[in-house]
Amino acid sequence: MVVFGGQDFTDVPLSSIYLLDLKTLVWTRGVDADPSQKRLNMACTVAGDNFIAWGGDSYPTRVGPIGTLIIYNLKINQWTAQFSIWQGRQADATADAA
Repeated sequence: MVVFGGQDFTDVPLSSIYLLDLKTLVWTRGVDADPSQKRLNMACTVAGDNFIAWGGDSYPTRVGPIGTLIIYNLKINQWTAQFSIWQGRQADATADAA
């Protein structure tokens, strides 16, 4: 399970990420995203070893929706600019964070 972003009790957007190990039920804090990427109300998914968040907003520091994709590699616990799924297969799906 992954929990990313959101806002604190004073409505300040967050860039933190937390990971739950389902075997041990222990939460671990990952590496925070760059402060410019803090967001809430975004769409998220997991593809392979990657957590992907896109869209959302960052009230009150940014007005309007965020149009960028950010990627967290769950295996190496770092934010990355690119990921690939189905590695080693003929069809290779890739995505780049802007």
